[in-house]
Amino acid sequence: MGNAVQIVLTLLLLMAAGYFLAARGILNEKASKLLSKLVLWIGVPASTVNNMFTSFRADMLQNAGMGILAPFASNLLAFLAAVAVGRLLRVKKGRRGIFYLMFAFSNTIFIGLPVCQALFGDASIPYALFYYMGNTTLVWTIGIYFVQKDNPAQAGGKFSILGALKKVLSPGIVSFAVSLALVLLGVRLPLFLTKACGYLAATCTPMALLFIGYILWKTGLRNLHFEKDTWGVLLGRILVGPALAYAACAALGAPADMSQVFIVQAAMPAMSNAPILAEAYGSDSAFGAETMAITTLLSLVTMPLLMLLFTVLF
Repeated sequence: MGNAVQIVLTLLLLMAAGYFLAARGILNEKASKLLSKLVLWIGVPASTVNNMFTSFRADMLQNAGMGILAPFASNLLAFLAAVAVGRLLRVKKGRRGIFYLMFAFSNTIFIGLPVCQALFGDASIPYALFYYMGNTTLVWTIGIYFVQKDNPAQAGGKFSILGALKKVLSPGIVSFAVSLALVLLGVRLPLFLTKACGYLAATCTPMALLFIGYILWKTGLRNLHFEKDTWGVLLGRILVGPALAYAACAALGAPADMSQVFIVQAAMPAMSNAPILAEAYGSDSAFGAETMAITTLLSLVTMPLLMLLFTVLF
């Protein structure tokens, strides 16, 4: 558990660095926009390619069975719950998509994977990555579609097939789909390309967290508050997501060790890339940054409580 707490503290320190740079005038609005574009067009695709080709094999995916189905089911149910809760809370226009994204989908790689490894050992890595697959596929399809709808002008106005395809075919899902197809075909990337993707992938989380620090400075720490929409996201991250993961695993008969990893992944803080996506597609990036910071801070408390709960459930 100590290692998991150290991971969260590291992320908070990177946010603090972004806040400091913004306060000093080094990280300004122009630089923050550049950071968001670099994460969206370079960091996320490189990270996706790097994760797929370094962590997956064709036989692993072909024999995954329940390990693939349960995360897809729980994440889809979580997204439907996000829409229902969003309507119940009457989440205001301009942030509904980012609200759905942060309610339903967690930080599976940058926090979730090392936390699972720290809690359950290396044997948990394949399970954590299976959850990442379900999470990522839905983030870059229905998730990003609704984030873009937060800004009708930027999303392109009236519905069209071409417009819908542009929403779905984002850098994240294209890189994921191409990587998945190549892995299933047994194709291996040249070493120089794998290393290049690895170097670029390593920049994704720091850039995203520096951006969040900038947004927090721009918003002002004194202006951070728990409004009803924030409580809604916390409901998804702390209760609904883990509960649906547990239900999906129980219904599909997933083994205890797999179930515990999926539940931990579902309980992770909101995606660190969410504020970047909000900024890039014209959604409410300030709400995204505030809520991501709050969910990360609260994970210092929720993770130990979750481990205590496992002693009762399993």
